[in-house]
Order: sequence, then C-alpha cells, then structure tokens
Amino acid sequence: MKKRIGVFGGSFDPVHIAHINLAKIALESLSLDEVHLVPVFSQCQKYKPQATTTDRLNMLKLATINDTLLKINDIEIKNNKISYTIETIKILRKKYDCTIILGSDQINNFCTWKDWEEIIENVNIAVAQRSNVPIDLSYELVSSMCKLHKCISLLPLIQTEISSSIIREYIFKKNEESINNMLDPLVREYIRINNLYKKMRKINVYR
Repeated sequence: MKKRIGVFGGSFDPVHIAHINLAKIALESLSLDEVHLVPVFSQCQKYKPQATTTDRLNMLKLATINDTLLKINDIEIKNNKISYTIETIKILRKKYDCTIILGSDQINNFCTWKDWEEIIENVNIAVAQRSNVPIDLSYELVSSMCKLHKCISLLPLIQTEISSSIIREYIFKKNEESINNMLDPLVREYIRINNLYKKMRKINVYR
C-alpha cells in the first residue's frame, strides 16, 4: 500500500511557524503518513525567491529537525527550473497517494494552473483559509470535482498574520524584534548569522 502524504509546496523564503503548524495540522486532520515540504526552484505564478536554494533548504531542515513526519523533498530544486505542480505530482504519485495542501489564495486561482484538471484527477486537495483571503471556488473547479466525485478538505488552521513577505520586510527595516514569534529560534539564528534579507530587490513575476 502506498504511503499517504501531504504535498506542501512553496518558496519558504523563509519558512515560518505558520508553515510548520499547517503541515502538522494536515498530518493529523487528514491522517497522513507524512507531509512533504517541497521548496520550489522558482514559482511560475509568483516570484523568484530571495534566499538561495541552499539557504532555504537549510532553514527547512532546522525548522523540522524535531518532526520526523515532516520531510523535506527537494524534487523541484533539483529540476533547476520554474516549477509546475503537475510535473511534481506525476513523479510523486508513482510512489505515494498524494494530497496537495493549498492556501485559499491558491485554490481561488487554481484553474489558472498548468493542467489543473489533470492535477485534480490524480490527487486529493486540502485547503487552509488565509485570514485575509476568503475561499472563493470557481464554478469550473466545483463542477470538475463533482464529476470526479471528489471533495476539497478544509483544514482547521488557526488564523495568523504571519507571512514570509512580512518577515523579510521587518528584517530589511531592522525591526527584528517583531519576528521573534514568527520563526523557529534555529531559523531566526540562521538568518542572523548569514545576513539574509538585509537587502530588498525588485520582484520578478512569472506567468
């Protein structure tokens, strides 16, 4: 029997406590065997990460050091190109029964993703609502899910205002005290030692 895993993708730039809490909630509420945190090389619909792939992987390892069921999967980093979820799923589903873990912002624009219909045919979907983004499913997605006799699981996420972009902004503005409760202490120290996010740069958007 295949392991049941959650696939939690993102830039993790940096990984913060809300990421880890969501992974743990998905693990328990969906009765998964593992949750795989999949850092992207570069997201097709967002931006090029500010920290290097090595730094982002190192921070993920530190943030999950005491959680044996949270795995770091570098499949998209190794591809060394813009990431598409369908490509990752095609590989993972050969070995695992996959549930992709999404935020409300992601599920709301899900039908713009490459080969989204093929994605829902091959995985289950779980969604966590972000505090500032209500879930607004498109008719197209709902109709397609119904035809497949599938439903979307809603994760009981505790609402928080934590985000990677806010953390980067606080660090850039030398307001490090504000991030003390947003990051794992090991991650926070790694950022300090390696002088990450001290500079802001223009965001590169990919479509």
